Amino acid sequence: MNNKINVESEDIGYIQCDINEIRGDGNNINPRLIIPLKINSNNPGIIDRNGKKVKQHYKIITLSSNLYIKNSYKTLIGQSYTVNLLFNTVSRYKITNISIPLDFNKIEYIENNRISDANFELEINLLTAKYEPIDLDIPHEYLHILDFVDPTSSIIIDLKIPESIWVKNILPEIGYGQYSLIEIPIPAEVESDKMKTIIKELDEAFDYFKKGDYNKVVAHCRIAIDSIPNLNKISKKWSENPKYRDRLEAFVDEYIKNELGKEKSKQIVGNLALLWDICSKSVHPKKVIFNREDAIYILGNTSYLVKYIANILKINEKI
Repeated sequence: MNNKINVESEDIGYIQCDINEIRGDGNNINPRLIIPLKINSNNPGIIDRNGKKVKQHYKIITLSSNLYIKNSYKTLIGQSYTVNLLFNTVSRYKITNISIPLDFNKIEYIENNRISDANFELEINLLTAKYEPIDLDIPHEYLHILDFVDPTSSIIIDLKIPESIWVKNILPEIGYGQYSLIEIPIPAEVESDKMKTIIKELDEAFDYFKKGDYNKVVAHCRIAIDSIPNLNKISKKWSENPKYRDRLEAFVDEYIKNELGKEKSKQIVGNLALLWDICSKSVHPKKVIFNREDAIYILGNTSYLVKYIANILKINEKI
């Protein structure tokens, strides 16, 4: 992407930004977004002064920038100020890095507003020095600053960082998105394949969480929760297809209650049944759209409840 630097109605150069070169830095201690810019100069302007052709050079002294997330409010995410850039139009180009400081709350805000790609707008403002015009045959070493001028307008660069780069590269580099599934014990008895199926669903939920597809996170958690009563055969018989809570209560009564007691078992059933109801909204005809905070709550609770039940069953080798 090319963006012109316009000073006194003259295009003195342009700025380029390669999306693939944008990176994160600092991990979670000092997270920041590094945006490399390539500042290019055009050939020195030839102007007419008192009937004589002369060369007009400029020097970019400082560069300040504002990074906005592109949403309905164009929210400011961070700012950067580079002093002593000292780029002369006698040079061909200069590469400089903009460093945008971030923090956990800013990254959370970006993630909550990101559907897939990370969309930003970079606003660049320059302070430019104007050299005294020189004759065409005079070397540029004899340049003398005449005045300081601002570019005609801010330079606006749209930054659309692909989801693949943002999630796989940048988020880990700023210490964010490094989620991993908690270790869930797998009992050794014959039904352990069913526990592995639940863990596989949670693995997929974590993968979708990293991609920012929160409805699929919830959908896979629902499958994991729904599979818990099937971890082992229930001796209770039903005359018709039981509801989820009925199946869950029967499973807990038969395999969990002796270890936890009546009150804790009741809480486990209540928590899982509530999660199942919430997750079922992801497959309802009038589908609810889940956001990042919803996904964190559902995925976290599902994972720990599965681990809790697996630990109990492991102790008793009930599955």
